[in-house]
Amino acid sequence: MPREASFSIGNPDARLRILWLHGYTGAPGAFRTTVEHIADTCDAFVHAPLLPGHGTSKEDLCGVDFETLLQAARSAAKETVRADASFVIVGYSFGGYLAAALAKEFDVSALILALTPFSIRFPASLPVAGWIMSRRTFWNKYLTAEDVAERKGTFYYPDVPGTSLSFIKQGNALLRNIVPDLNCPIYTIHNESDPVAKPDSGERLIALHPHPEICEPRVLPGGRHALFFRPGHDLELDLLKTLLRRI
Repeated sequence: MPREASFSIGNPDARLRILWLHGYTGAPGAFRTTVEHIADTCDAFVHAPLLPGHGTSKEDLCGVDFETLLQAARSAAKETVRADASFVIVGYSFGGYLAAALAKEFDVSALILALTPFSIRFPASLPVAGWIMSRRTFWNKYLTAEDVAERKGTFYYPDVPGTSLSFIKQGNALLRNIVPDLNCPIYTIHNESDPVAKPDSGERLIALHPHPEICEPRVLPGGRHALFFRPGHDLELDLLKTLLRRI
């Protein structure tokens, strides 16, 4: 399995600059094809950082807390933002929590949150779910054959740390606190039958926004916690380009 690293793609002088934040137990390389396409077709500069603890071994994730990930995302935002360009942050799954936190600190033109689980499905929604998960260091992700096929040639973890649900709960508490103070539009993308995030996650999140009329939740057909992993995902790619062209 290949090792991972941060990367930047596109014209450094582009008037649209994008920070792309991968999810927890994810890696930026899974989105390289999408990022290359966006940089080319939207005339954008895109920076996709590798978050701490990721891209090596699953054991390295165990010593990383929420604040460490947020600090790394903040540093990446400082590297990406430029005063004379529009600044967009794309947060994928857990990366959406980091994106929202940064939107309160930086002059962000828009947030695009993909699969961020603001509304969690059963049984993860049970009050005891976090305690149960914390009893084991790792849990298998139970990836389907399609999941594995799509990730072929990219870095991914077959397991997730037992502390992962606590990260989701911290992130959702952060969203409830931050979104009511945001002025930038939020665009959300979810899958109808995602086993992690309920499809109403975006709608519920946008309801907290002081100007929900400038935001938009979108729900796509599909039953997996995955988007943008391969060029064949034209539906979400076209939607992403449409949202970026509004800015």
